[in-house]
Amino acid sequence: MENIKQFMQEGIGSYVSRAMQIFGIDVNTKRQIPLIFDGLKPVYRRAIYAMLNRGNEFTKTATIVGTMIGTTHPHGSASCEDPISNLVRWGIAEGQGNHGLKTLVGDDIERSASRYTEVKLATNYQKIFNDLINYVEFSPAELPGFNEPDYLPTPVPLSLTFGLLGIGNGVNSRIPAFTVRSMMDALLNDDPNYLESAFGLDLIKDESELDLLWNKGIGKLTYAYKSFTRRSSSGPGVYIEGEAELFKPNLHQIQKYVKMGRLYIIDETDGTGSRLFIGKNYNVRRLSYEYILEMAKKASKLTRTYRLTVTDGNKVFLIPLKEWLRITYENYLEVIERYRIDKLNKSRFDYQVQLNIPEVAKLIFENPNISNSDISSKLNLSTDIVSAILQKSINTLRRVDGGDKKLKNYQDKINYFEKLNPAKFVEDIIHEF
Repeated sequence: MENIKQFMQEGIGSYVSRAMQIFGIDVNTKRQIPLIFDGLKPVYRRAIYAMLNRGNEFTKTATIVGTMIGTTHPHGSASCEDPISNLVRWGIAEGQGNHGLKTLVGDDIERSASRYTEVKLATNYQKIFNDLINYVEFSPAELPGFNEPDYLPTPVPLSLTFGLLGIGNGVNSRIPAFTVRSMMDALLNDDPNYLESAFGLDLIKDESELDLLWNKGIGKLTYAYKSFTRRSSSGPGVYIEGEAELFKPNLHQIQKYVKMGRLYIIDETDGTGSRLFIGKNYNVRRLSYEYILEMAKKASKLTRTYRLTVTDGNKVFLIPLKEWLRITYENYLEVIERYRIDKLNKSRFDYQVQLNIPEVAKLIFENPNISNSDISSKLNLSTDIVSAILQKSINTLRRVDGGDKKLKNYQDKINYFEKLNPAKFVEDIIHEF
């Protein structure tokens, strides 16, 4: 009723304009533009979080979809199924069954229905998130009664590992794709020339505006498939190799020779990667392999302008690549430090509990009615430690052996977390990529 009164007083023009502005802001900051802290749209964050909660076991994709719809992403199943299969193809998740394939030539292979496939988070990404997910902020999800992480703890923006197109209301974001290790090397050396392409492609640096992207957040990049001459089982020829996630090779010129019967193309894609073989038909003399290679290189290259538009959850803005990498890296270090301090305090507490079990046990067996506060006072222990000891079983309190081994385990944890260096923690994780 209040909205109707406001509508009648305000007039249709200004009311619709204001409503569209509110809707546009919501679309840009909550749906279509990647979040600065992890580089993800909400649907991908929710898919990863749902897989993370399933541990290291393969789970039916339909189960992950159901979890998302029932807890954090109350939309159609297709809006969850496609992103999950995308994550498999991009290497962030591992899959069993057909999750689809972007082919180098012809129609793409569609994924199977989610009831026929399985999925789990890739081991490298489990290492990135597992220990740290509970040390980021959580907020209410779209469905009441459920919470979700505001962002995923990650040392690099995840969309920069697979590329992303975000079309919002009056803004757009086109994200390139680089390897995780090259992004970290570029950041630590403050040099974009360390950047390398994802998906087995080459980043043609002398044809790219790396400095503009690095310092301004917008610039052209040239990607190219690997093209080379090599003999196959069919004879000598030219290969085009790489995954078709960013773009497909433009084979128009080569296809003209195929139709003329002078060249042929064999798709040799297998479990090791995607590749095409281009060979000459029998008695074709005027087409040299050098010329075929030249055509393949032209067909395999694409220059495109990339624009790093992100949101902080409240507004949308253009960000330099260097700044984006710095923010995610430093934020990740802060999360590691919160994790380190929490684990260190817990290990110290557990050590004190284990150390004082004999004295507390002796006191309560001699004085069954003694209060917690009296125990605390007599032994000069905190009430929290006393309470933790008294929650142990009677058998534990009576047991006099085995305590030294547990004390050593706790001391080892204390030593580990005292020495844990967040930067070294990241280095060890990145080394796995």
